Amino acid sequence: MFHLGVLLDEDGRQKGAEAWFRRAAEAGDTDAMVDLGAFLDEDGRSAVNLNLMWDKAKRVEEAEAWYRRAAAAGNTRAMFHLGVLLDEDGRGGEAEPWYRGAAEAGDTRAMFHLGVLLDDEGRGEEADVWYRQVAETENADTDLGVLLDEPDRLEQADTWYREVAEAEDADTDLGALLKKADRVEEAEAWYRQVAEVPDPGAGIGVLLEEADRGEEAEARCRRAAESGDTVAMRNLVFLLKGAGRVKEAEAWCRRAVESGDTVALRNLVVLLKEAGRFEEAEAWILCAMS
Repeated sequence: MFHLGVLLDEDGRQKGAEAWFRRAAEAGDTDAMVDLGAFLDEDGRSAVNLNLMWDKAKRVEEAEAWYRRAAAAGNTRAMFHLGVLLDEDGRGGEAEPWYRGAAEAGDTRAMFHLGVLLDDEGRGEEADVWYRQVAETENADTDLGVLLDEPDRLEQADTWYREVAEAEDADTDLGALLKKADRVEEAEAWYRQVAEVPDPGAGIGVLLEEADRGEEAEARCRRAAESGDTVAMRNLVFLLKGAGRVKEAEAWCRRAVESGDTVALRNLVVLLKEAGRFEEAEAWILCAMS
C-alpha cells in the first residue's frame, strides 16, 4: 500500500497517494505513518491562501499526531521527523528528546540535527560529540556534508572525515565531501586510493561521469556491480540511462532488485513509468505488497 502511494505521488496523483498512505498507516504500518505525516506536513506548510490557513494548520497537527504514533512504536524515522516538525515550530525543547532518541538508535540525520540544536543553544561541546558520531558512520556525507553550507565549519568537517577515513583505510565519504566542496582532484585522488582496497567503483564512477570521462566511469561501476555491489548497480543504471542505453539500464536495475535492493525497486518503477509501461510499474508495486 505504501509503495503504491509512492508510485501515485510520483505520477502526480496526490489524492490517490494520500489515500493509500492513510490505509497503510491505519493498518499499523509505521513507515506509512511517517510518510503520511510528511505528506500532510509539507501540504500544510505550503499554505498561501489565508482562507485555507485553518485547514492547513489542521493537516500539520494531523502530521504531528501520526509522527507521534509511529515514534511511540519505536520508529526512528518518525522520531527524527517529529523532532524536525517541533524544531521548525520553535519548540526546540520538545524536539531535543526526539532527536536524541533517533540519534541513539543510529539515525545520522538526527545526530546532525541534534548537534545543530545544541550548537544553537551554546552547548558546543555536546554538539561536537554528535557531529563526530556522524563523521564516524557510513554514508555520513549525506548529513555532515550539510556543514559545507557553513564555511566556518568546513575545516572541522574536513578534519573529521580525514581522521575517520585514514583510521579505517577504506572510507569513501571523504571523497564525497571533497567533491561537494568542488575539490574534484582531491576527491578523485581519495577515491583512487580507496579503490585499491578493493575497488568500490560507485563513488569514483559518478565523479568521472561528471568530469565527462564516461567510459572510465562505466568501467569502474561495472566492475563493482559485477561483484554484487547493489549501489554500484544503481550507479551503473544511472550511467547507462544517461547514455541512452535504456534496455541495459533496466537489466541492471532488475538485477539489483533481485538482490533485494528496495531503492532499485523504486528506480525500476521510474524507468518503467518513463517508458510508458505504467501497468508493469504498478504490477511491481503490487507484487511487493503481496
